[in-house]
Amino acid sequence: VLPDGDLLFVTNSGLGLNLSGLGGLLSLQLGSIINDVTSGSVSVFKIEPNGLVLKDVKPTNGINPVTVARRGNLVVVVNEKNNSVQSYKLSSDYKLTPVSNVVLNTNVTHGGVLAHPADIIFNKAGNKIVVAERQYPAALALPDQAYFIDVADINPSTGVISNVVNNDVGAILNAKGLAAEPFGLLLAESGAVVVTHGRYEVPYGSYEATYEITEGNTLARTSFIASGGWDDCWSTAVASTVPGKMHACGHDG
Repeated sequence: VLPDGDLLFVTNSGLGLNLSGLGGLLSLQLGSIINDVTSGSVSVFKIEPNGLVLKDVKPTNGINPVTVARRGNLVVVVNEKNNSVQSYKLSSDYKLTPVSNVVLNTNVTHGGVLAHPADIIFNKAGNKIVVAERQYPAALALPDQAYFIDVADINPSTGVISNVVNNDVGAILNAKGLAAEPFGLLLAESGAVVVTHGRYEVPYGSYEATYEITEGNTLARTSFIASGGWDDCWSTAVASTVPGKMHACGHDG
């Protein structure tokens, strides 16, 4: 749930909701966006007192869209299978206008079908997007293992995406495999990017980390701690009984 309390994201990576015979696996953002995984499209629903009303459907220009983020009238959708992000402008009557489609990772070894982007968020200012790449096991088995979190500029007025930087977070402070498989993303109130590192190939080896976006869309890691989980996925921040916030993540095992 976003800070203003009117949006809820339910994302999926191949398993999801099927609403009232609409077909497809769905990733739901209450108040605005439903992401149709099977057809490569994104649907806009309005929440009415008696249920959902379909307002628009647009292609995502990619395969297997898995997650949606919205900031004001900007909407971005990540296509997992072909490693791309599609941006849109959202009108006052809930219609989407496609703006730009950008391939995230063009690295010869780790890009393309091996990247498997899993989550996307806007930064606090709303002028950048951050995408986590899971880097599936075929990539993790390579001698030159690399684990990427992508940062790109997005024009708050037009929605145009540019200047994509692939940050090898395993190379930051020589963390290597400890920073494997960036999966879930969360924006802290401070503006820090909270990242869940799944590390599927290492039993109970998952890590949680925070990063700051620095000059040139690069990342600096500010904290790094083992969670005790196995293949941590998405996460959330909830109010705790002490001042501040508490971070919680879901994992297998």
